[in-house]
Amino acid sequence: FCIGVCFPLLVQAQRNTGGTTGDTVSKAYGINTLGCVFGSVVTGFLLIPFLGSQTSMLLLGLAAALSGLSGLFFVKKGIHTVIGAIITALCVIAAFLQPKDIIPKWINKCEGKGTYTVRLLDFIEGITTTASVHQYSDGSTVISTAGINVAGDALPLRQTQKMQGHFPIIMHGNTKSVLTVGFGTGELTKTLTYHNIPDITCVEISPEMV
Repeated sequence: FCIGVCFPLLVQAQRNTGGTTGDTVSKAYGINTLGCVFGSVVTGFLLIPFLGSQTSMLLLGLAAALSGLSGLFFVKKGIHTVIGAIITALCVIAAFLQPKDIIPKWINKCEGKGTYTVRLLDFIEGITTTASVHQYSDGSTVISTAGINVAGDALPLRQTQKMQGHFPIIMHGNTKSVLTVGFGTGELTKTLTYHNIPDITCVEISPEMV
């Protein structure tokens, strides 16, 4: 698909095929829209689940580079085409030289924010997010989704989660059914089980968190 300056360039290239301006632009826009939809479906349901986000980005980047490189064969040869081919080749080589765990390492580095010593315990890629477990130097662990800290087993976090479970039940009284959104470390759901509630349901939209 074409975004930014690429779309006007696509329209300009299609002008040489004949037809009116409206016809040329509408066809280019329609094909580009179909490409956006198809690319989103393939990436979300095939590439990321089976290959992971990093490999998917490398493959898509390679496809884009080869697509741009192929255009050099249809223009007048000169110094600009040679430079373009060299830059494309260097970008492809640099992409394949990247370490396989660059994304997990980057997420772990963001978790520590350059101040704390953090160890990456687990990393799972999914369609909607990436789930990772980190351990700080004091022994506490946290769970992050897409690099954002969402839960942990440190005492302040556990106290907050317990209050979220106890207070609503105590204030409501005779509770028969409870629905919680997000499993996290399971502290909130565990707290609810202390109140002998007949029906407790926890909804988690990201399977990687479970």
